Amino acid sequence: ACHDQQAGGRVTVSHLFVALRVNPRPLVMIGAVTSIAYLLLFALVYQLGAPWPALPAPGVGSELETLQTLLGGREWLLVLYFVVDSLLRALLWFTAPLLAFNRMSAWHAVRWSVYASLSNLVPLAVFGMLMLLLFLTALLTGGLGLVIALPLLAIANYTSYRRVFSE
Repeated sequence: ACHDQQAGGRVTVSHLFVALRVNPRPLVMIGAVTSIAYLLLFALVYQLGAPWPALPAPGVGSELETLQTLLGGREWLLVLYFVVDSLLRALLWFTAPLLAFNRMSAWHAVRWSVYASLSNLVPLAVFGMLMLLLFLTALLTGGLGLVIALPLLAIANYTSYRRVFSE
């Protein structure tokens, strides 16, 4: 959509699925591998002692108090999860636009994405912190702010791709 709009075209609903029509197999493969990686990360953190997520019973206490009780001094597991999650997201940040705009294999896109992410680590870290702040703010509105945050994330993904790979 951003690519067509930049070229002077109109944005339509069909733009949502254009990558699946152009290069579906690598996109599905990346999605499956990423999903498996997140399941393995969750299983690892759980095996290291993280509690199963649970909501408090009504009137028992806040979610924060319940989480602190369940963690019982193992807060480092949350830090581990978020560090690995952030690293995985950063390294795979460019894979979707690479596959959408270039005919290449999934593993080739991953290699290019990892190289580009490592070459731009500081800007990606700053961007990640800003996006975290944006999403936390969006969640404060009961999730309604995601209507703005999610399209903004997609535009930022395209813009960063164009900036890194067109220069």
